[in-house]
Amino acid sequence: MRTRFPVYAAILFASWNFNLLGIADSVQWSRCEPRSGYTGTEAPLVLERMQRPDLPPLAPMCLGSRPYLSQFGAQGILFTALGLHPETLAAICALLTACVAAGIFAAAHRDLGAPVGDVACVAAALIPAFLAFAPGLYWVSFTLLLPFAIVWIAGPHAGTPRKRLALLGFVGAAAYMKSLCGYEYVTAVTAAPAAAAWFHLHRTGAGLGAKLKATAAIGAVGVAGFALALATHVAQVEWVVGTDGVAAIRERAVARTAASTDGEIPEAFRGGMSKAAFAASCFRDYFHQRAFSLPSAFGSLGRDIPLKHVALFAAAFLAAVAARGGASSRDAAALAGALAVGFAASASWQVLAWNHMCVHRHLNMIVFAVPFLPLACIALGFSVKFCGAKLGPVLIAATAAFMLWNAMDAQSRSRIADASKAEAEAAFHRPIHEATSVRGEIDSMRPAGEHAASLLVEWGAFDGRTGGPADPNATIVRGWVLGPDDAPPALVAASGDRVLESRTIRYRRIDVDWREGRPSHRAGFVMIVSGTPTRILAAPENDPMQLVPLVKK
Repeated sequence: MRTRFPVYAAILFASWNFNLLGIADSVQWSRCEPRSGYTGTEAPLVLERMQRPDLPPLAPMCLGSRPYLSQFGAQGILFTALGLHPETLAAICALLTACVAAGIFAAAHRDLGAPVGDVACVAAALIPAFLAFAPGLYWVSFTLLLPFAIVWIAGPHAGTPRKRLALLGFVGAAAYMKSLCGYEYVTAVTAAPAAAAWFHLHRTGAGLGAKLKATAAIGAVGVAGFALALATHVAQVEWVVGTDGVAAIRERAVARTAASTDGEIPEAFRGGMSKAAFAASCFRDYFHQRAFSLPSAFGSLGRDIPLKHVALFAAAFLAAVAARGGASSRDAAALAGALAVGFAASASWQVLAWNHMCVHRHLNMIVFAVPFLPLACIALGFSVKFCGAKLGPVLIAATAAFMLWNAMDAQSRSRIADASKAEAEAAFHRPIHEATSVRGEIDSMRPAGEHAASLLVEWGAFDGRTGGPADPNATIVRGWVLGPDDAPPALVAASGDRVLESRTIRYRRIDVDWREGRPSHRAGFVMIVSGTPTRILAAPENDPMQLVPLVKK
């Protein structure tokens, strides 16, 4: 563990914070470029709190000018007290998440042998949910994995009643800490350690009674941590905000669980479907969401592996272990049991909080990453043990080399794009030509202030001090454009006879892939323009002196 832990942590941090594998990275769009400074979806809640030093030290986070009463908001309170730059805090969150996951995989390598941990680490680096959530200031994702990680890593060492009691205390404290940072996915978080307990107890030959007893104890301390967080939250709302804490929490709990008739999914939102049918369709939708994404590189576009394929792999793993019966190793049977319990833990949130599940499908991609996907990564590593111990180091080395190549290639592309844009802007006053080599269109051209704060954060255009766009006069232009050989043309924003300062972000557009009949890396664009443009022009990479106007559809 001492050898592999820092290596795993470095691989996961490089992927989840910087996206050096170049996979489609976000919740609301699919950017495949290496990145830096990403603070995550829902970050405005934290950023606005950090810019309010006038509030009491224990005040909750902010939603515009109103206090955000859906949670205690420990992350906003702590980050405000630390006073560090948001991008630094986001990197710390990503590093902590990478370290917790690295500990899980290093412990798997310790217990199950080579190349289990190595394969699991490389596979986990391809989980897009962690690219979106690990650096998130709001999500502080390491708290989602921590209760499971504590039992998975330390379980074999809890051989005495005192140590087992201490282990339970740490699990309860971790559940309390996670609940103070938000109640989302809390059922999966508190049930996840049971999967780790099942794994270790089965390996030692414990019977079903011992496993059920451990599950009950772990569930009890998790619920206790959750309940203590609720009590802390009630006290905060009543003493700091000055309103009825019980009523405020009850209102949100009813709206986001199955306790209400409509909650967050009223009939108009369901499109005429019954609530049960709509919830069932939302649950099925999860199995079509991407669980893993392969990198985009060497001229090819990475493919997505949906959750349903991972679930089929897990079912096949369980079936193979069951078919072998007593011939299966104890390690295989223990891992199969943990995989089944882990899947049930992940699915518990959809069952018990179905209103939240239905409304927040774009966020709930993280649900099965706690703890089902890490366990699936470990099962994958266990399944390829026949390849030999050398497979692991080869995979780790190849992943590190690919990350280095991708970073260098991204820098080279950035230099070429900057040079093309400079040439295009210099050619602005030349005659404009129509060219069949450039195709594309503008989807929207709207003032920055008309966009959701979560999108402004994604685009690096949000100001936490004001809760609005960093440049109130900026215009956001969204669309797609392709040039010869599908190379993304340089974009120029103009107002009359003047070139406006602009910054362009490229991302994947699946609809353009379908329209063009082949994949493209960076067809979609978001252009942040300083001012109000009257024209957007594109210059092919092979002829940046030629400008072609894009038309709004």
